[in-house]
Amino acid sequence: MSDQQPLKQVLRNSSHLLLMQVFNYALPFLTFPYLTWTIGAQNLGQVHFSNAIVSFLVTLADFGLNITATQQVALWRDEPDKLRQIVGRVLQIRLLLIVLTGLLWFGSLALIPTLAEDYWLHALTFLMVPAQVLAPTFFFQGQDKMAVYSRLTIAAKVLFTALVFSLVTSAADYRLVNPLNAIGSLVPALFGWYLLQRQLKGAWFPWLAQLDKTLLRDSFFVSLAHLSQNALGAMYMVIAGFVLDKPTLGQFNLADKLIWPFRQLIGAGFQASYPQVVRQFAVSMAAGRAFLMKLARVFGLIGLAALVGILVLAPYVIQLINKGEAAPMATQYLRLMAPLAFLIAVQVPFAQYMVATHLKSRYTALTMVAALLSYGLNIWLVQDYGVIGIIGAITFVEVFIVLGLWWWYRSQNRETGTQNQV
Repeated sequence: MSDQQPLKQVLRNSSHLLLMQVFNYALPFLTFPYLTWTIGAQNLGQVHFSNAIVSFLVTLADFGLNITATQQVALWRDEPDKLRQIVGRVLQIRLLLIVLTGLLWFGSLALIPTLAEDYWLHALTFLMVPAQVLAPTFFFQGQDKMAVYSRLTIAAKVLFTALVFSLVTSAADYRLVNPLNAIGSLVPALFGWYLLQRQLKGAWFPWLAQLDKTLLRDSFFVSLAHLSQNALGAMYMVIAGFVLDKPTLGQFNLADKLIWPFRQLIGAGFQASYPQVVRQFAVSMAAGRAFLMKLARVFGLIGLAALVGILVLAPYVIQLINKGEAAPMATQYLRLMAPLAFLIAVQVPFAQYMVATHLKSRYTALTMVAALLSYGLNIWLVQDYGVIGIIGAITFVEVFIVLGLWWWYRSQNRETGTQNQV
């Protein structure tokens, strides 16, 4: 295989994942104003509150398998018997964790008054857990065959949007929003399993199969990292909601919602390029590092372009989202958050290095420390500096993560170089 072939495969796979993410965030821009006008801001806030909590359950039930299972499939992609074994074990772990998180969630609904006040909203939102966790995306990512699955996902998202516009027609229908979103994730998941079954052509369903302890151990560290990442993305908004007045929070939320899709698009790039990173490091450390440096340049340019684009286009984008009205505070906040785009992008290759090699536990530790640092800084700075303090805390934490990843990468390079000299 030529040096250019892996990068071309990454670009093809990235384009499919990128298209999925574009639809994932373009369609909500259509439904968000409609839902605000139809069910009201207060009900929509409750919908997002329930969704935010359940997102932690999704992370728990996924258990980091979107990374570790993708790695396994990428390494054994040409061995059908091994693939059937991997798929069976992944499904077994996920089904078990869906049951456990369901018991935890419905027990919480019975015991916590704030959740019990709107029982059916929160109960129906739990459908998001099986809908997202059971998606066999890991299988198609690991084999670099995202074309068909991405088209299925896009079609299902369009279906979700159509169902929202047709079924959510009054404030009383606000409980339907999250279940309809779950349908939008469940439809491609079911079709994905159908395609997977056709490809494997054999028995793979895990009837009390022995759990893979190595897969569980590796996934545990990745899962801790994902939980920390979830906290990094959600904690500052929780703190802001408790401290800031509602108008200021609304302006900050408007800016933050425009940064968040970029995080997800960069996440798609991580997932698309990760199988090739795994395979290059399986060839040799030198091949892996050379490929990683190519990715670093690509992601760095993307982040730099996003930074410049946000600085220039911030007032126009804010006005477009804000129903044609200028919002100077939101524009200022968005411009102050522009460096986050670059910092988020340049993290990707070095995070992949730590996950694809033997540094998973260190990557988890770094992310957990960053989450705790974010919590402490936000609690401290928001009291005196409001939104400016929150943005400062977020930026400082992202710089901390970049420097931590770079330090580990350089230290491993020095250790390898010393061993080679010996």
